[in-house]
Amino acid sequence: MLLVMKGVMKMAYNKINWEAGKVSKEGYVIVDGQQYQTVQPEYEGNTPINPDNLNHMDQGIADAHDLLEDSGWIDVTDFGKNITYYDPYNRPRYRKIGKVVYLQGYAKTTAQFPAAVGNKVTLFTLPVGYRPVREITAVCQGSGMNRWVFQIGINGEATMDRYGTNEAVAIQSNVWLAISSVSFLTN
Repeated sequence: MLLVMKGVMKMAYNKINWEAGKVSKEGYVIVDGQQYQTVQPEYEGNTPINPDNLNHMDQGIADAHDLLEDSGWIDVTDFGKNITYYDPYNRPRYRKIGKVVYLQGYAKTTAQFPAAVGNKVTLFTLPVGYRPVREITAVCQGSGMNRWVFQIGINGEATMDRYGTNEAVAIQSNVWLAISSVSFLTN
């Protein structure tokens, strides 16, 4: 069953407590009056069906299910000071599929920032659950020929630094900042 809740896609999976059941001679496990077929009658007695094995198997299914969970795209809303989205159609956004977070979109400055290496500008902050397990660094495209260093700390703070072509330059207002092809593992 596919559920969509507030833009989040999740496959419904309900684990069963097999220990509460009994295995019938017909090859069924009965839990709370519900009958589950576990063994075809012709194989009964030839398989190690018991509540512990069924719970172990069910946990494996639940774990595999978690690897496929997809948050869907979520727009960044927690922008840093003097930073916003570049246009409404390509807002910075993120999504998590399993344990991998993907980022894409365009941000822009709304004020000038001085030229300085190590003078990081906070673009936005990712929420808990979407943060990397170690600091992530990528080189991204800016306006014209300019490039910039994009970093995300384990605290979720996404920053910009070293804007320029060969050396850091002052960042003007309304500068285009592309965030693309950035992905990382999370807990």
